[in-house]
Amino acid sequence: LGALEVDGAGNVNASRRGEGVRGFVGPGGFPDFATAADTIVFVCGWMRGGEIRLADGRVTVARHGRPKFVERVREVTFDAARARRRGKTVFYATHVGLLRLGERGLELVSAAPGIDVRRDITGFATAAIALPPGRLRCGVVTRFRDLQPDCAEAVGEVGGLLAQLGHHVEEAYP
Repeated sequence: LGALEVDGAGNVNASRRGEGVRGFVGPGGFPDFATAADTIVFVCGWMRGGEIRLADGRVTVARHGRPKFVERVREVTFDAARARRRGKTVFYATHVGLLRLGERGLELVSAAPGIDVRRDITGFATAAIALPPGRLRCGVVTRFRDLQPDCAEAVGEVGGLLAQLGHHVEEAYP
């Protein structure tokens, strides 16, 4: 699903772009999809305006625009607290990284290579974004007699994300 704004609690505005009637774009089928899904992935830009560059596999913010991750959304189209009570899994995918809805509200899962977390994420967004805990020691199981190849691949990708966040990741065996 798309998002015009996201706040630190994880609430999403997908229906109001500005003031007055002309600023209301409406939610369309958004509420139905959000209600029916167990896992929701919001895909949206990190900012309005500004400039993001990709070179040599690294993402850089060349010029900051206006944040889309704000202190408070103009209108709540998606109620994050209600989603958590209903046990939904919620992610927010942007140009600069992946966030999730957690106990602390928005939590950074991973930052894109080249992004300075303090400058480009927590220092830029007006939404409160919780950072991952200190360095963890993580064991991943990618070789197990009944483990399906797609599951092993997914576990390997998660291990890679954990390593990108600075955690110690090693192969473990049951």
